[in-house]
Amino acid sequence: ALQTTNDDATIGFKEWHNPHHSSCSYCTIGRIQNGNATGDDILNDLESENKTLPWVLRFLGWLVCWFSLAMIFAPIAIAPTIVPFIGDFLGELVSTLICALTCVIA
Repeated sequence: ALQTTNDDATIGFKEWHNPHHSSCSYCTIGRIQNGNATGDDILNDLESENKTLPWVLRFLGWLVCWFSLAMIFAPIAIAPTIVPFIGDFLGELVSTLICALTCVIA
């Protein structure tokens, strides 16, 4: 947003139109920022935020997917524990394999 003042000393804001996209009449930017900043500074800030947020959301989505797949296949890891003597070993082995497999799938 671009800060404006009227004759009666009231302060307001109006939309700032991006001069780099003159063919796009609806491409406006409405952002309020403390201090002095040029339009290019604000555009650079917005572009850097737009690069960071998608990667954070992708990582969180992958983490949720991996966790949910691990929980879906968790009963398979418990089933081998009923085998006498080597059940705990088989359960841990299957659990490790499920963890690795769901990591690759996610």
